[in-house]
Amino acid sequence: MSGDIGNRIKFLRESHHLTMEEFGNRIGVGKSAVNKYEKGRVENIKRTTIEQICKAFNVTPEWFLGLDESEPSIPNEVARLMNMLNDEGKHKVLEYITDLVASGRYSVKCSESEVV
Repeated sequence: MSGDIGNRIKFLRESHHLTMEEFGNRIGVGKSAVNKYEKGRVENIKRTTIEQICKAFNVTPEWFLGLDESEPSIPNEVARLMNMLNDEGKHKVLEYITDLVASGRYSVKCSESEVV
């Protein structure tokens, strides 16, 4: 993915299946501002807006600013989604992950000392 901030904003918005208006609501700006960000029409996004984007979508400022080219991490996305669940949902996820690991099919081979 390009280091361009507009592309990163669009990537975050689309990967979360949000309209420009919904994305803007999450970070405290209007639909037109999101459009301008994605099109590269705003050269200096406010620091507070960058902080809101990073917090709302669980990405690092380094990734957002193009200093880290790796995709947002799966653990960060899992944590973000887990925070959206109630206790019963969290318990279900834990059961499912435990079953996946126990099956051996989806496990990374590691020593017991590496298991958290």
